[in-house]
Formats: sequence, structure tokens, C-alpha cells
Amino acid sequence: MGDFNYGGVKWPLEDSGYLTPIENNFIQWYRNSNLQQLVDRYTSYRQGNQPSYLDLVLTNEDSLIASIDHQAPIGKSDHTCLLTTIELQTQNQQTQHKTRLNFNKADYDKINTKLSSILPENMADQKCVKSQFNSLHRALMEAINLYVPRLDICLNNTNKPWVRNKTKNLIKNKIALRNRYVLTGLEQNYRDYRSTNNQLLNENRKARTSYEQEILQAGPKKFYSYLRQQVTSIVSIPTILLSKQGQTVIQPHEIARVFADQFASVFQTEPNDQLPTLDPTHRVEDSIEEILFTPDQVKRVSHFRNENRFISGTRRYTSN
Repeated sequence: MGDFNYGGVKWPLEDSGYLTPIENNFIQWYRNSNLQQLVDRYTSYRQGNQPSYLDLVLTNEDSLIASIDHQAPIGKSDHTCLLTTIELQTQNQQTQHKTRLNFNKADYDKINTKLSSILPENMADQKCVKSQFNSLHRALMEAINLYVPRLDICLNNTNKPWVRNKTKNLIKNKIALRNRYVLTGLEQNYRDYRSTNNQLLNENRKARTSYEQEILQAGPKKFYSYLRQQVTSIVSIPTILLSKQGQTVIQPHEIARVFADQFASVFQTEPNDQLPTLDPTHRVEDSIEEILFTPDQVKRVSHFRNENRFISGTRRYTSN
């Protein structure tokens, strides 16, 4: 979606008369791209010029675009503002979370102050070692809960389940190396960043391939479930169809029959002539014979091969 600025191109594509070489190249690219152009109204109105299609919406799945609204131009522009509504199919995935204490960001000064204020009083009256340990443990836990923040951790990545710890570590290293390069601007830091990024791409590609191979081996049910999760466009069965007899059908079993007839007419070919009859008395009998090799035959073949340096064809030697 954007301002292509090809004013000579008319939509739907038709003979527009003279076109610039760039516009001809664009039309040739469009026809070979398997894309669809969805804007059906002029997007540019300028005094003294013919209205034209300057802003286009190209997609390889027209069902993704629910609507295109033409609104007033922004500022001094003569282009209409295109507001598109995109429909995506999403999965309601429940992600499990857990929290972990982040001691790297703890306030140790306040922890020391807290322990210094409560430990002497609690320890003074405790004579038993077990009681002293319990008092120390309670004081530590109270200070930790007050001055150590918690970190939220996602246990499972349902959007990209093939991402494992190795890939996550590479992502962290990539981010750290990029930040270092932005701060320093050194060429060596840039090389380290690009090297880690390439390693991350290769690792992610191998992990995804391995994960999808496991799904294929798990059976068709899991495979089709994975496909539905990856599809972003809405795929639905029509609620009404037209049968061969020209009647509208709305019942699910009738719709299924219409689909079956259509598939049979396209993918199934039957001969027009009468099928030949089979003779039940005629049967093909296969015979199995043993193949025996003798030392003389092997020597003879080896000698022949050494002399000619090649064997032209395949021979079978048998003996009775």
C-alpha cells in the first residue's frame, strides 16, 4: 500500500494509450507478480488534471482486506487518504508465566539497613541455633520481598514454539552487540554484530525445520492443527451454494455433496467407452527360480571385466 505515482495507468488494467517506460515496466511486473490491486476509485484530484490512480493497495490474498475507505486528504495533499481494514485470524493462546527474583536490580543498601535494624534484637533473645536460623531466614525473606524486584518470565512461546534457549541467547547477544556498535561505531563491533545475526538466522531456520519435521512425523492431526495456526487469512465454508441442477443448497451435507461432485468432475476422469471385461480364468503365474553362482563363473566374469575395463549391460549367470 502506498503512493506509486503512476498516473497513466488505469484500473482495472486497460489500454491507457501512451505510457512511460517506468509505467510499462510496472504493468509487466504486476502481471507476473500474482498480486491483486484493490483500489477501484480515483485517489488523486487536482485542478486542471485528469483524476488518476496514484495510490494503490496490492495483496496476494484479497480476503485479508475487508474494506477500503476513501477519506479527505491530509493537509495540502491532493491525494485521498486510504483507510484499510485488515482481517486476520488469530489464535487465543494462553501463555504461562512465572516470576523470578531479579537480584541484579536489588537495593542492597536498604537490605543491609533492614537487616542491621532487626537482626540484633531478634538474635539477642535466641539461645537455640535453630531459633536463630529461623529468625535470620524470616529477616532475609522480609528484606527480599521489600527490596528485590521480580521478573516476569514467559514459560512457553506459543507463537514460535521452535524457539529454544540457544536461539534466545543468540537474540540477547545480538541486541547487546548492536547496542555496543551504536555507542562505539567501531568496525569490529559491527562485524561481531553481523556475525551473531547471521548465526541467529541459521539457528532459527534449522530449529524451525526440525520442529516442522517432528510435526510431520507426529501424524496428520497435529500437522493440520499447525497449519491452521500459521494461516492468517480467514478460511470459511460458504453457507449457500448452487448445485448442478441449478438449485440453491444451504444444508451442510448438501454443501459437502456439491463440493464432492465438483472435485470428482475436475480430478476424476472416466473413459467414455465401455470398460473391457476381465477373463476370470486367465491368471498370471509368477515363478521363482534360484540363482546359483559357481567359483568358475565368478572368475570368468572377473577376468572379462579386467580385460575390457567395463561391463556393457547387466548379465545374470545361472547354473543348473
